[in-house]
Parts: sequence; structure tokens; C-alpha cells
Amino acid sequence: MDVNNKVEIFRSVDEFINFYSLEIPKGYDKFEVQLSETCRSSYIKHRFGRIFSAITYNFRFQSILELGVLDGYSLFSMAFGCSSKKIKTDAEDIVGVDLFDDYSYKKGKKTVVQQLIQGYGFQDFVKLRQGDIFNDDSIMNIVASSNLIHVDLSNDGGKVADIIKMIPENCDALIIFEGGSNERDNVEWMLQYKKPPLRESFINIAKGDKYNVSIIEEFPSLTILSTGDFLSNGK
Repeated sequence: MDVNNKVEIFRSVDEFINFYSLEIPKGYDKFEVQLSETCRSSYIKHRFGRIFSAITYNFRFQSILELGVLDGYSLFSMAFGCSSKKIKTDAEDIVGVDLFDDYSYKKGKKTVVQQLIQGYGFQDFVKLRQGDIFNDDSIMNIVASSNLIHVDLSNDGGKVADIIKMIPENCDALIIFEGGSNERDNVEWMLQYKKPPLRESFINIAKGDKYNVSIIEEFPSLTILSTGDFLSNGK
């Protein structure tokens, strides 16, 4: 599976965090308990929020974008990392984009997520946008200008390719996709609708010159594409 040493496979969230020596912000464990009580997310079981909070805590990003918010579990985890940094700088802007009530399947309510943003005190730097990334040029422009992007849009290999095309070639970025494990590629709806697998897409991306690929296998799994100095200092 190692493609020119550009693909790292991790069995668990803990293995990934330890490999890259990522520090989880103080107080996140307690905050995550609150999130698990107010948010739905397939990430909760294996505590993927630790990755989102650790990445925004350990690295500086100009602009952060989440595509697919639902109730805000990963959005708020990233916001917590940003707000907890030891060296205070201007807060990174975080934009969460979702169809919300316009989505036909499992969805969150924009008004509820906005109330949580206020309740957690993130209103100065976390904003919501309702819209379709694939049909809204203004949202595509946000993608092109962000250097941390989390994508959770009922992902499949085709959507991965579409998102990657929006990233400028000369942009150093860290892109987090839900999915990437073989188990995730074989969930019922992926097979029923004959969706292109995610894992194959990520392996093909690793064959190029730009991205290193990290896959965390715990279900539903995460795949992180990184460039430049992001995630370059593993033990």
C-alpha cells in the first residue's frame, strides 16, 4: 500500500496522534463530552474530534473550511483548537457550509448550529453558509482560498476528485476527507448506488507529486491529504 512512501496507514486515532506528536488542547476532553451530548456524528465513537482539535491547535491556518456540518461536532472541535492556542494570534476564520434543510437525507438545522456557535462563544470567528458547493461559485472560491478543509459530503471517489480540482496547484493545504478505509467503501449505499471507492482515489492521488496521504482506519475512517510542512515531522 506504500506508494513511494507517500501513504501512511494508521489503525486508530491514537496511533495517528502519537506518530505526528500532536498535542491535544487542554480541556478538549471535557468539551468533547458536551459535544457528544449535543451533536450527532459518526466520528464520536472513536473520538475523531481529537484529530480536528489537535490539528488546529498545532498548526496555523489562514482560513478553515468545513464542507458538510450536520450538527457541528468536527466544526466545533476545530474551533476549540483555534481558540486554545498558547500563542494568541488573530483568530483563523472558520466557515461551515452545508445544505442543512435542503438536503434530502440526514441533515442538521442551521438555526440549531448557530445557537451552539453562540453558546460555545465561537461567534467571532465561526460563520455558517447554506449552499451547494458544486453549484455555487462563491463557495468554490472559499475552497480555493482555504488551507485547511474538512469534507464530509456523503463522500465517494467522484466527490474527492471534484474537490481536488478546486484546490490551486501552488497552494499548501491540509484536506481532511471522511472515509478512506475498505470498510467505509463497502457500506450499503456505496454498493447500492455503485459509487466509486474512496480508497482507490486516495492511492491514485498519492502517485502524484503534490500530496502525502494518511488514512486512519477506525470507522468511518478519515483520510488526510497534506502538502508543505503540514504533518511532515512524524517520528
